[in-house]
Amino acid sequence: MKTSTDMKQRLHIVTLAAAALLAGACDTTPKHQQFYSADSTLCATHNLRDDSWLIADRNGAEPVQQYDSMRVIERGEQGHPKTVVYYSGPWQHQFQYYSTMQLFSEQHLKDGRKEGRWASFYPNGNVWSESTYVDGRQEGPYRSMRENGAPIVIGQYSHGMPAGQWEFYDAMGNLAGTTMYGADGKPVQKEEFAE
Repeated sequence: MKTSTDMKQRLHIVTLAAAALLAGACDTTPKHQQFYSADSTLCATHNLRDDSWLIADRNGAEPVQQYDSMRVIERGEQGHPKTVVYYSGPWQHQFQYYSTMQLFSEQHLKDGRKEGRWASFYPNGNVWSESTYVDGRQEGPYRSMRENGAPIVIGQYSHGMPAGQWEFYDAMGNLAGTTMYGADGKPVQKEEFAE
């Protein structure tokens, strides 16, 4: 049970706060704006003071990425963001969305050059195509997939050119052929497999 002294102290604190507020000594401007998904999961927090953004993971837990600012470049038919760019130092992270707000593509630029993961997705969320860029050139694994998740093409890039063995798949996801690329990025050997 609260004593009379506790209540007086609380009342005194509230009175001081109210007086400061009336005198303009307190800033009542909202500091953050939070955004939630349809299932009430926290998606992002916008710091209104410095325009930074904290993006939460899919479960609304701890932020997974912080950005300096964000801009909606294009809106869809219902006014939902269609193309959004987040800025962080020399980085630009562009995300495009279907009208359902499902991610369509992600692209990253550093100092105006392609850098990092570039990917496109089907409306069901499965990867359509995925590649990595280093200093503006494709580098490392590349894959193109069907909507059901079956592969179409799997290969590698080196210095912006196809490298090594690339695999091509039929509509059923079976290996249909391969192409071997030389150091100059040109095909040196092709092999097709009978169905």
